[in-house]
Amino acid sequence: MKPSIYLLALLSLFACQGEQDKIPATINFENALSNSKAFDIAKHISSIRYVPLETNENCYLADVRKVLKNEELILISDSESNLFQFTSSGQFIRRIGRLGKGPGEYLYMTDFVVDHSFENVYINTPGFLYIYDIEGEFKTRIEWDSGNLQVMCIDGQNRLFYVMPDARQAKGQTSFDIVYIYDVNGQHLKTIKSNIVRIEGLALFNNIYAKNDEVFYKEEFGPSICRISQDLEVDTAFQINLGKYAFEPEDLDMSKKDSWKDHYRLFNMLSFERYVIFNLQKGLMGANTEATIYDRKKQHLIYPHNMDDPRKKGMYLDGAKFIPISDFNEQLVGIISNEGIMENSDKLSGDLKAISLQIDANSNPVLAVLNMK
Repeated sequence: MKPSIYLLALLSLFACQGEQDKIPATINFENALSNSKAFDIAKHISSIRYVPLETNENCYLADVRKVLKNEELILISDSESNLFQFTSSGQFIRRIGRLGKGPGEYLYMTDFVVDHSFENVYINTPGFLYIYDIEGEFKTRIEWDSGNLQVMCIDGQNRLFYVMPDARQAKGQTSFDIVYIYDVNGQHLKTIKSNIVRIEGLALFNNIYAKNDEVFYKEEFGPSICRISQDLEVDTAFQINLGKYAFEPEDLDMSKKDSWKDHYRLFNMLSFERYVIFNLQKGLMGANTEATIYDRKKQHLIYPHNMDDPRKKGMYLDGAKFIPISDFNEQLVGIISNEGIMENSDKLSGDLKAISLQIDANSNPVLAVLNMK
């Protein structure tokens, strides 16, 4: 182990404030990534529902960035800063917010969340938070002091959590602000600091995720996924080991970009009663993510591949690749690309087979909603 990593491991004992005495067992990503397993997702779900998203000139999606849903509605943002609302069966309802410089319009969306009751939508932009009701009507705008408030989540008490990017700090600095917590009126509630400090490499956004009344965040170079309780205290939820696949601070240099493809970083996580899905980003550029699934009961992590072809990493439904994106209660929500559906049309059955006959390369993607066992 490199001395710098050993030091980070020691510092991680202090990075999650209020950490419990008993540290959770380490999840061995290095071993899983080195030993991919065939994985039949059908054995881990009780049912599945496919949702082809309506396509028309008013709701054409670029690359999907985020999906949030409840029983009646689906909200999806894309790489062009659009936010579209669909019914639970995929019919387009409306756009929420709009690009522009007029009242209620924004220049660029960095992230969005919906409150616990699905009554208000919060669109974050550089320097501002725009608030709309679920019908798309603009309500108000909050100005932030920091333009770096970008990646966000919201907990069951409707508190906003922003995670700051992991960036170079000045020499001699021993901590930096990593999470800012606000109420939905913009009132600051708490700042959480990190004691893991680096002085080299490119800036990267840390990961943050909310499930009910708990919030989880991962510091880029820390070995822990920290958990913020509903009392806003912090402990350690998971210890993770990426081993040889981890990025080191010195790797975050453009001169090292040829080696980036050999490393992984945590992109997001999705938590269920028994399973945790950890999506890993391979490399630093693009949206190339690969899913791993952790079984809490067996305390075992799987890096899955297609049942019939070990070269095809990830989760597959009837031969079409499934990319997990979000969750709602015990439902796992993700995307199946049109390309994947059309390429595997001869292997498809049931609803997915019928959908394959109705779409083409220009159609909006198909959502898959999986009820986890």
